[in-house]
Amino acid sequence: RWKKCLQIKIERGIMIYEFEFEFDYVDLFLEDINEADWPENQITKEPEGDVFLHLNPKYHNFFTALSHIFQSLIQEPKCVDCYGNVSGKWSIYFTKTWITRLKANNDLPRHVHIPYHFSWCYYLKTEEKEKPLMIEMNAKVYSIQPKPKVGILFPSHLPHWSKSIDGQDERIIICGDIILCRPIDSYGCDGLTDITQWKTLAYE
Repeated sequence: RWKKCLQIKIERGIMIYEFEFEFDYVDLFLEDINEADWPENQITKEPEGDVFLHLNPKYHNFFTALSHIFQSLIQEPKCVDCYGNVSGKWSIYFTKTWITRLKANNDLPRHVHIPYHFSWCYYLKTEEKEKPLMIEMNAKVYSIQPKPKVGILFPSHLPHWSKSIDGQDERIIICGDIILCRPIDSYGCDGLTDITQWKTLAYE
């Protein structure tokens, strides 16, 4: 279950959301992160293909709650992404989920998450006085101050970045990308069909 969901930025119908959980999931992740072999000065293990936290049974409840949050948000009549209006009935698929660790001198460069529909980040550990997350939307740059145990959901095509933090603390974030597909019983002429209706053709 979630504690609250807020529209924190809106520009020409494109919304950025902030959300919180009722249950505290922080320790669940931090105990695994602290035990992991983490390369020095590396922001994320994404380059090694470590992007499937959502497939770990240990985190099932976290991702189930996250899915409920996202499903409620995309029901908003004005919710749009780069493909236009996305309100309505959707199946939500987590495609990539990973951990990001920012320390001093670790800038997160400006980037986007195309071809995904929505991206999100959930702050396990951060100091509220630290550098904000910057998101560019319709030629305007918005500054969003991360808070512990709070997440942010935004359309994947929006450029975003963050400067390195100060001092000896670190910022630890669970990040991810999702795609939306129309369920089999509700497909019209918009959106992706359900992945069960996709087919890949092998070639030699």
